[in-house]
Amino acid sequence: MATTQPFLTISNAQVSDMANYMAIAGVAGCISDTSAPVFLTVYPIPPTPVPTSNSPVCEGDTLKLSTQLVPGASYIWTGPAGWTASVRNPVIPNVTMSQAGNYNVYIIVNGCASDQGEGINVQVKKRPKQPNLLPASAVCLEQPGATLTLQVFPGSADTGAMYTWYYGLTMAPIGGPGFPITFQTSNLSPYPPGPNQFYVVATKNGCSSFASNLVTVNFDTIPASTAFIGTEGPACAAQPLTLTAAQLPGGSTGKWTQIGTPPVTIVNPNNDTTLVTGLSAGNTYQFAWTLSNGGCKNYSSDTVSILAFAPEQAMVTVSMIDTCFAESIELNAIQGTTVNGYWTQPPGQIDLGFHIVDPLEPGTIADSLSPGNTLFYFWNLDNGACGISTATVTVRNFGAIANAGADQVLCRNDSCTDLTAAQPPTGEFGRWHSINDPTLVFASPNSPNTTVCNLKRGINRVYWETNNGFCGDKSRDTVVIVYDLFPTAVPDTFEVQFGEKIDFSVLLNDILPQQFDVSIDDEPDFGNFTQISEGVYSYQPNVTFSGEDVMIYKICNLVCPEPACSTAVVTLLVGEVGGCEIFNLITPNDDNVNDEFFVPCLEGDGGIDNEVTIFNQYGDVVFHAKPYNNDWKGTYNGQELPAGTYFYVVKF
Repeated sequence: MATTQPFLTISNAQVSDMANYMAIAGVAGCISDTSAPVFLTVYPIPPTPVPTSNSPVCEGDTLKLSTQLVPGASYIWTGPAGWTASVRNPVIPNVTMSQAGNYNVYIIVNGCASDQGEGINVQVKKRPKQPNLLPASAVCLEQPGATLTLQVFPGSADTGAMYTWYYGLTMAPIGGPGFPITFQTSNLSPYPPGPNQFYVVATKNGCSSFASNLVTVNFDTIPASTAFIGTEGPACAAQPLTLTAAQLPGGSTGKWTQIGTPPVTIVNPNNDTTLVTGLSAGNTYQFAWTLSNGGCKNYSSDTVSILAFAPEQAMVTVSMIDTCFAESIELNAIQGTTVNGYWTQPPGQIDLGFHIVDPLEPGTIADSLSPGNTLFYFWNLDNGACGISTATVTVRNFGAIANAGADQVLCRNDSCTDLTAAQPPTGEFGRWHSINDPTLVFASPNSPNTTVCNLKRGINRVYWETNNGFCGDKSRDTVVIVYDLFPTAVPDTFEVQFGEKIDFSVLLNDILPQQFDVSIDDEPDFGNFTQISEGVYSYQPNVTFSGEDVMIYKICNLVCPEPACSTAVVTLLVGEVGGCEIFNLITPNDDNVNDEFFVPCLEGDGGIDNEVTIFNQYGDVVFHAKPYNNDWKGTYNGQELPAGTYFYVVKF
């Protein structure tokens, strides 16, 4: 092949073009040597592969693609939505509807790619919805006509699908395929007692759904036991009825039902023991106790009829009897119309010897009583199922004799005193009262031991009353309280002018009883002291005295049984003389009052520089002294001078 180019191009090379090629160059008629040979290899185009598949497939199945084997070939697959693969036989697990479509393949051998054919169209069918089995009821293997029923939940059913039912243990079909979503069979022989499992598969357009959930069905048998009601009538309409049946066999259930009317309330109908409320007297009620064991419903039943009646109420004519110091008492009750009553008493009363003469008589005597006891007697009507109706008679046999304690005479300034009465017997009571004085205050009026306050001076009367005075005079006792103040003498101080007399009372600031006496324990020492009236005195200090003089007096209460006296000191403060005032009256009668002519301003006993001269009315000197010692007692030469007026001259 001649060419003006330094290379050779072979268009549409064929296998037949495969050979050794050499080049010769010629320039201006000159020919070169032949080049070394070059071998040209030309490979054939691979054959167009033909794809195959397992189409149609169901949604969720595995799509399998394949083509013929070409030695040394590489495979290039393409498919919907950009799918590719590089193996001869690719698979697509869990294929979806979107993966339906055309799949094609070409191969490459020795670098040469084959042509692509038309490919293969893959069909993906929609799989039916997975059915959901509803819970199934238990089945009784020994009950005629028992049926196994399985049902697909309608919301999970697929329109147009057919359903095949399977036994879970063997995975063998037991029914279908068919369009109903409910399966029933009365052929229960393949199934053993106990739990058995089942499932269903839907089929549509050649595609089967995934298996449904497993449903467990209990296949039950009838236990070797029968229903039995132990309750018998009649029943009390006033209280709930208790229905009792034999204990439930293991695995079984029971139920109480009422047969007929009037309706009542069965509190726990599924328990073998239950209460029934709402009974009406005069009606007969019928009840059934029915046993079931899983699917074996109502395999045994028992019934009972019970008459409801109303109880009689025990009644007594008097329920509280109060008496005093009684040895016997009459009890009265109302006899029942359908049952007879009887009297009883607590065991403790029987042990103490209390006696009921005829317990079966509604009107009877209870004797052997003793005062100071509270007793109880019971009238009983036995109403059978309604229990015993009891009415109580309480007998308070008062035995307290009021004793308020001794009378009292009080001398004190506290207007309260303690009261102590005899303690009433157990079950009895008492209370303190005042007589005509509502102002008296009792600290604890209901207690035998208390305090009464606000006593008045004089006679106070209070009384202790037991049991509200029920037993007359024996229920009351009076205490007379004579109350007066304890005298209190309070010290006094009086100021007395020098040489002057004073009248004073010592009682003005004292606490005085109603009846008292005042006496002087110690009179003043430096003056003339006399009593004017009770508690009122006169005091004339000595002519020459000034300073403090004292007296002691005593006040006594004349009513108190024991001495009740108080003493106090009276201080008399006699003042000093003012200037040299000479007292111009003397009474020389030896009563220690103004017996001497006294000149107060003389020092000591008159000093040594003083001089006193006394004249009678005629100018005669009847006394002269120098110094004067305050000692002239109205005498002349030892003889008493007659009473009269005398004149003095005092020189200091």
